[in-house]
Amino acid sequence: SDGTTTYTNQSNPVVITVAKVAGLTITPDAQTNSAVIPGQTGVTMTFRVTNTGNFTDDVIFGANGASLRVVGPATITAATVGASNTNILTNGSAVTQSLAQNGFVDVTVTLSINSNASPGSTVQVLLGDASTNSPTFDNVASDSSANEVRTVSTGATNGSREARGDITVPVNVSDMTLTKSHTGNFTAGSTGTYNFQVNNTGNIASSGTITVTDTLPSGLTVNGGTAGAVTPSGTNAANWTCSSNATNPQTVTCTSSTAIANGGSSTFGITVNVGLGTAVGTNSITNTGTVSGGGQTNVTNDSSSDPTTVVGPDLTVSKTHTPTTFIRGTTGDYSITVSNSGTAATSGTVTVTDTLPTGLSVSNGAITLSGTNAANWSCNAASNVITCTSSTAIAVSGTSVFGFTVNVASNAAASVTNNVSVSGGNEPTSNNGNN
Repeated sequence: SDGTTTYTNQSNPVVITVAKVAGLTITPDAQTNSAVIPGQTGVTMTFRVTNTGNFTDDVIFGANGASLRVVGPATITAATVGASNTNILTNGSAVTQSLAQNGFVDVTVTLSINSNASPGSTVQVLLGDASTNSPTFDNVASDSSANEVRTVSTGATNGSREARGDITVPVNVSDMTLTKSHTGNFTAGSTGTYNFQVNNTGNIASSGTITVTDTLPSGLTVNGGTAGAVTPSGTNAANWTCSSNATNPQTVTCTSSTAIANGGSSTFGITVNVGLGTAVGTNSITNTGTVSGGGQTNVTNDSSSDPTTVVGPDLTVSKTHTPTTFIRGTTGDYSITVSNSGTAATSGTVTVTDTLPTGLSVSNGAITLSGTNAANWSCNAASNVITCTSSTAIAVSGTSVFGFTVNVASNAAASVTNNVSVSGGNEPTSNNGNN
């Protein structure tokens, strides 16, 4: 009262009803974790499910892993919820978790990566609604949407009842491949070099020891066919250590512990001896090598074959005489032509052997020669066996001609046959049938 007016306190209560607003989030959302490798097991991913509504609510996870899915080369092996570690992957009924406002529960997903997962592929685990891109949540308290994780309260007037989280991991792995090559044709009786290029087609560098194994085709050897160290050649030879065994066919094994970057390669070569017993012809031998190790898991692309053409001389010999008829008690001349009908020039010594028939003779010792290529030959006689040698190469389709004189005995038979043969020149064994 102010002395004139009397005041009385009055109250008018106002009731404010706060609506229940549902809210649910799953994190992480579209996160990329550390990489995995093929064959890896026990890979874990953790999702946090949070009640962002303004009241305590229940969150439900579908039975038998219905709330989960995996995209990519992997298999989910377990998915546990909260401190109880209830496995929602195998639980035969839905799992419910009560969450206070801003409360959360963690879901731990365990998976195994397929052993044949390709480099650069990805594995994605999704917890929640199966919609792709931006999920179109239906906001219904209970329905049959695929893979959903949702709140179950029916008293909320708005907000979001559904959520989805996903984690993606890349698959990192090296992948060794082998490219094998050689230059030109191999020549029997000589040497040839095979080149090996080890490639890493994976998406990470190689690790550990890389091994290249090369079983040589029959006829090719290193170290004379014995066991021992083999000296590699080529750009990256210093990174490789090679050795041979003593088996037939022979195997060369080369190892390197120097990492090959993804997209990179390592190159080396080995020189082989091409024996005379090696098959001759176009692509007559095929050399196959394999690569292993380096941390790779894909073993379906580890070999490389290199068809190789082997060339060699093919010697033939022909013989003529003058005059047409030898006269007893006089002399006669033989002319010998050595021809090369092969695919490579001769190398080394070519030997012609002529055993004179009874009735014909020459003096023991050196023989004087005649003919176009006499200067290339040296002949000696012993007991009427004449041996002639030459180290002058005879080209492909080429010939070498020389001759000598024989004495015809006074009692020589009315008809004699003189046989001659040729050998050497690094002629392959398979070409010896016409000598």
